[in-house]
Amino acid sequence: MANNKKQLRNFIDQVWNQQNMDAINHFVTDDYVEHTPFGDFNGADEFRGFVSMNLRAFPDFSVRIHEIIAENDWVACYYTSSGTHKKEYLGIDPTNNRMDVNGCYMGRMQNGKVLEAWHQFDVMTLLTGLEVITPDMLGGMEEMGGGRGMRG
Repeated sequence: MANNKKQLRNFIDQVWNQQNMDAINHFVTDDYVEHTPFGDFNGADEFRGFVSMNLRAFPDFSVRIHEIIAENDWVACYYTSSGTHKKEYLGIDPTNNRMDVNGCYMGRMQNGKVLEAWHQFDVMTLLTGLEVITPDMLGGMEEMGGGRGMRG
């Protein structure tokens, strides 16, 4: 289990923080599947495309892990990703907004690599930072305790 924690930490550091695309095959299986709010990415190559799209749009992208847990073949973490929207992303022109987006990642490990993962992140914060959703569209969310931290 400790090895799975270390492997996930290294995966996030190498791929996302150091932007080392060549490291992807070291950390995920060839038939890796990542389930995200934007759909599923099947195989290491599709996942590489997902990572490239994010790193291109947010060139200063980084991930700070708050907590990692592991049990048997499962590993999960809670994190905050940060970056400045400098290039087109999902068809949205650059806003130059800096964003901090919280998320959770849970992966099933096989022989030291991630086989399948479920990756959820705060899409509302992302869309607000991309100016797709404006605070006035959220009308009253602040009163319910939501709408905080919409921009980092």
